[in-house]
Amino acid sequence: LFPQAGAAASARPATRGTTPTTYRASPAVSARVQKQFSEFMARQAGADGGRQVADAMRRTDPVRNWSQLVASDGLRPGDSADALAAYWVLNWVMANRGDNNRAQTLAVREQVRPMIAANPAYSNLNEGQRQEFSEVLMLNFLIQQAAYVDAMKRGDQRAQQQLGDAAVARFRNEMGVDLRTLTLTDRGLVQRR
Repeated sequence: LFPQAGAAASARPATRGTTPTTYRASPAVSARVQKQFSEFMARQAGADGGRQVADAMRRTDPVRNWSQLVASDGLRPGDSADALAAYWVLNWVMANRGDNNRAQTLAVREQVRPMIAANPAYSNLNEGQRQEFSEVLMLNFLIQQAAYVDAMKRGDQRAQQQLGDAAVARFRNEMGVDLRTLTLTDRGLVQRR
Protein backbone atom coordinates (compact mmCIF):
# COMPACT_ATOMS: atom_id res chain seq x y z
CA LEU A 1 0.00 0.00 0.00
CA PHE A 2 2.70 2.48 0.95
CA PRO A 3 6.19 2.13 -0.55
CA GLN A 4 7.81 3.74 2.51
CA ALA A 5 6.14 1.23 4.82
CA GLY A 6 9.05 -1.13 4.20
CA ALA A 7 7.05 -4.19 5.24
CA ALA A 8 7.80 -7.00 2.83
CA ALA A 9 5.19 -9.68 2.32
CA SER A 10 6.32 -13.07 3.52
CA ALA A 11 6.42 -16.05 1.19
CA ARG A 12 3.77 -18.04 3.05
CA PRO A 13 0.27 -18.01 1.55
CA ALA A 14 -2.57 -16.16 3.22
CA THR A 15 -4.80 -18.30 5.38
CA ARG A 16 -8.49 -18.59 4.64
CA GLY A 17 -10.79 -16.33 6.56
CA THR A 18 -10.42 -12.79 7.73
CA THR A 19 -6.94 -11.32 7.96
CA PRO A 20 -6.48 -9.68 11.36
CA THR A 21 -5.58 -6.00 11.38
CA THR A 22 -4.46 -6.14 15.01
CA TYR A 23 -1.01 -6.92 16.36
CA ARG A 24 0.86 -7.16 19.65
CA ALA A 25 3.59 -4.53 19.64
CA SER A 26 7.21 -5.58 20.03
CA PRO A 27 9.82 -3.07 21.25
CA ALA A 28 12.34 -4.62 18.84
CA VAL A 29 10.07 -3.92 15.87
CA SER A 30 9.49 -0.34 17.07
CA ALA A 31 13.25 0.23 17.39
CA ARG A 32 13.84 -1.10 13.86
CA VAL A 33 11.02 1.02 12.40
CA GLN A 34 12.31 4.16 14.09
CA LYS A 35 15.87 3.54 12.87
CA GLN A 36 14.67 2.95 9.31
CA PHE A 37 12.42 6.01 9.46
CA SER A 38 15.22 8.31 10.66
CA GLU A 39 17.41 6.96 7.82
CA PHE A 40 14.55 7.61 5.36
CA MET A 41 14.15 11.15 6.71
CA ALA A 42 17.92 11.73 6.39
CA ARG A 43 17.63 10.85 2.69
CA GLN A 44 14.58 13.11 2.29
CA ALA A 45 15.54 16.07 4.48
CA GLY A 46 19.31 15.75 4.76
CA ALA A 47 21.52 14.39 7.52
CA ASP A 48 20.54 17.12 9.97
CA GLY A 49 16.82 16.44 9.41
CA GLY A 50 17.39 12.74 9.98
CA ARG A 51 19.28 13.47 13.21
CA GLN A 52 16.48 15.73 14.44
CA VAL A 53 13.88 13.04 13.79
CA ALA A 54 16.05 10.40 15.50
CA ASP A 55 16.60 12.70 18.50
CA ALA A 56 12.87 13.40 18.79
CA MET A 57 12.09 9.67 18.73
CA ARG A 58 14.69 9.05 21.45
CA ARG A 59 13.19 11.77 23.68
CA THR A 60 9.58 10.63 23.40
CA ASP A 61 7.72 7.52 22.36
CA PRO A 62 6.25 8.25 18.90
CA VAL A 63 3.50 5.64 19.25
CA ARG A 64 2.42 7.24 22.53
CA ASN A 65 2.48 10.69 20.88
CA TRP A 66 0.37 9.40 17.99
CA SER A 67 -2.01 7.73 20.43
CA GLN A 68 -2.50 10.97 22.37
CA LEU A 69 -3.28 12.88 19.17
CA VAL A 70 -5.90 10.41 17.89
CA ALA A 71 -7.44 9.17 21.16
CA SER A 72 -10.29 11.71 21.06
CA ASP A 73 -11.24 10.28 17.65
CA GLY A 74 -11.52 6.79 19.16
CA LEU A 75 -8.34 5.42 17.55
CA ARG A 76 -5.68 3.39 19.32
CA PRO A 77 -2.37 1.67 18.63
CA GLY A 78 -2.30 -2.07 18.01
CA ASP A 79 -4.55 -2.06 14.95
CA SER A 80 -3.49 -1.28 11.38
CA ALA A 81 -7.03 -0.08 10.57
CA ASP A 82 -6.70 2.65 13.19
CA ALA A 83 -3.28 3.72 11.86
CA LEU A 84 -4.51 3.81 8.27
CA ALA A 85 -7.73 5.64 9.17
CA ALA A 86 -5.78 8.36 11.00
CA TYR A 87 -3.44 8.71 8.01
CA TRP A 88 -6.35 8.95 5.53
CA VAL A 89 -8.25 11.47 7.64
CA LEU A 90 -5.21 13.68 8.24
CA ASN A 91 -4.35 13.74 4.55
CA TRP A 92 -7.99 14.48 3.65
CA VAL A 93 -7.99 17.36 6.19
CA MET A 94 -4.77 18.79 4.70
CA ALA A 95 -5.97 18.37 1.09
CA ASN A 96 -9.33 20.02 1.76
CA ARG A 97 -8.45 22.31 4.67
CA GLY A 98 -11.27 20.55 6.40
CA ASP A 99 -11.92 19.19 9.84
CA ASN A 100 -13.10 15.88 11.25
CA ASN A 101 -15.00 14.51 14.19
CA ARG A 102 -14.98 11.19 16.02
CA ALA A 103 -17.94 9.65 14.15
CA GLN A 104 -16.38 10.46 10.78
CA THR A 105 -12.98 9.08 11.79
CA LEU A 106 -14.47 5.85 13.13
CA ALA A 107 -16.48 5.49 9.91
CA VAL A 108 -13.24 5.77 7.91
CA ARG A 109 -11.72 3.11 10.14
CA GLU A 110 -14.58 0.76 9.30
CA GLN A 111 -14.11 1.57 5.60
CA VAL A 112 -10.39 0.79 5.58
CA ARG A 113 -10.51 -2.36 7.74
CA PRO A 114 -11.96 -4.60 4.97
CA MET A 115 -9.69 -2.92 2.39
CA ILE A 116 -6.65 -3.90 4.42
CA ALA A 117 -7.90 -7.40 5.19
CA ALA A 118 -8.66 -8.05 1.51
CA ASN A 119 -5.29 -6.77 0.29
CA PRO A 120 -3.20 -9.85 -0.70
CA ALA A 121 0.09 -8.17 0.23
CA TYR A 122 -1.26 -7.27 3.68
CA SER A 123 -2.80 -10.68 4.28
CA ASN A 124 0.67 -12.22 3.91
CA LEU A 125 2.20 -10.03 6.63
CA ASN A 126 3.07 -11.57 9.96
CA GLU A 127 2.34 -9.79 13.24
CA GLY A 128 5.66 -7.93 13.32
CA GLN A 129 5.18 -6.77 9.74
CA ARG A 130 1.65 -5.54 10.57
CA GLN A 131 3.19 -3.56 13.41
CA GLU A 132 5.86 -2.17 11.08
CA PHE A 133 3.23 -1.14 8.50
CA SER A 134 1.20 0.59 11.22
CA GLU A 135 4.07 2.36 12.93
CA VAL A 136 5.41 3.73 9.65
CA LEU A 137 1.96 5.22 9.06
CA MET A 138 2.03 6.67 12.58
CA LEU A 139 5.46 8.24 12.03
CA ASN A 140 4.38 9.74 8.71
CA PHE A 141 1.23 11.02 10.43
CA LEU A 142 3.30 12.71 13.15
CA ILE A 143 5.63 14.45 10.67
CA GLN A 144 2.77 15.59 8.43
CA GLN A 145 0.52 16.66 11.30
CA ALA A 146 3.32 18.70 12.92
CA ALA A 147 4.06 20.50 9.65
CA TYR A 148 0.37 21.24 9.04
CA VAL A 149 -0.32 22.47 12.59
CA ASP A 150 2.79 24.67 12.40
CA ALA A 151 1.62 26.19 9.10
CA MET A 152 -1.85 26.84 10.55
CA LYS A 153 -0.44 28.44 13.73
CA ARG A 154 1.73 30.74 11.62
CA GLY A 155 -1.19 31.51 9.29
CA ASP A 156 1.02 30.44 6.39
CA GLN A 157 -1.52 29.91 3.60
CA ARG A 158 1.17 29.02 1.07
CA ALA A 159 2.60 26.24 3.28
CA GLN A 160 -0.92 24.92 3.97
CA GLN A 161 -1.60 24.81 0.23
CA GLN A 162 1.71 23.04 -0.44
CA LEU A 163 1.01 20.45 2.27
CA GLY A 164 -2.50 19.91 0.89
CA ASP A 165 -1.16 19.52 -2.64
CA ALA A 166 1.45 17.05 -1.38
CA ALA A 167 -1.31 15.02 0.32
CA VAL A 168 -3.28 14.93 -2.93
CA ALA A 169 -0.21 13.83 -4.91
CA ARG A 170 0.69 11.18 -2.32
CA PHE A 171 -2.76 9.58 -2.39
CA ARG A 172 -3.06 9.84 -6.15
CA ASN A 173 0.33 8.12 -6.59
CA GLU A 174 0.04 5.55 -3.79
CA MET A 175 -3.67 4.71 -3.96
CA GLY A 176 -5.09 6.15 -7.16
CA VAL A 177 -7.44 8.35 -5.11
CA ASP A 178 -8.06 12.10 -5.46
CA LEU A 179 -8.68 13.34 -1.92
CA ARG A 180 -10.27 16.52 -3.24
CA THR A 181 -13.12 14.57 -4.83
CA LEU A 182 -14.09 13.01 -1.48
CA THR A 183 -16.26 14.32 1.34
CA LEU A 184 -15.74 13.20 4.94
CA THR A 185 -19.08 12.15 6.44
CA ASP A 186 -20.47 10.02 9.26
CA ARG A 187 -20.44 7.17 6.70
CA GLY A 188 -16.76 7.74 6.02
CA LEU A 189 -15.19 9.14 2.87
CA VAL A 190 -17.69 9.37 0.02
CA GLN A 191 -17.42 10.63 -3.54
CA ARG A 192 -18.62 14.21 -3.96
CA ARG A 193 -21.73 14.60 -6.09
